[in-house]
Amino acid sequence: MVGIVLAVLSAIANLSFLAVSPVWSTLFIALDVIVIHALAAHFREAEAQAVRG
Repeated sequence: MVGIVLAVLSAIANLSFLAVSPVWSTLFIALDVIVIHALAAHFREAEAQAVRG
């Protein structure tokens, strides 16, 4: 959960640099989205595994 929050904050911070460095900001925002997706998918798997025992 903490990783997801940090990735969201990073994406928001990179929005402020979009005018200065559009390519790098876009790449980092895309990377943040990938990280959020990966963490959310594994969070659901870990939660399901914990429920099963």
